[in-house]
Amino acid sequence: MEEGETLEEGVKREWKEETGIEAQVIKLLYVCDFLEATSPLLHITFLLSKVGGSITLPSNEYDANPISDVKMVPISELEQYGFSTRFTNLALSDFPHAGQYMGVKSNIGL
Repeated sequence: MEEGETLEEGVKREWKEETGIEAQVIKLLYVCDFLEATSPLLHITFLLSKVGGSITLPSNEYDANPISDVKMVPISELEQYGFSTRFTNLALSDFPHAGQYMGVKSNIGL
């Protein structure tokens, strides 16, 4: 996040930078720990709604692991893109327990 920026502003800015899509934050879904990281990380998942823009690839100029494709897919197809059955079921169930701390991110299938 940039100095003076709220979390919601940072999410919207990053989403636009990475996808070209202008979004509105609908709600916080889950907060989880990412214990596999070298330094402690907090994994925060939001539900967003598209309000403008069109899908584009980011510049990737600073990424060691560049993004090669961006697209929107139906929830029923998430597993074809590497998402777990657990996460797909949470999405299909409208994210029960949204807004809660869920422990390690594997608890939500990520």
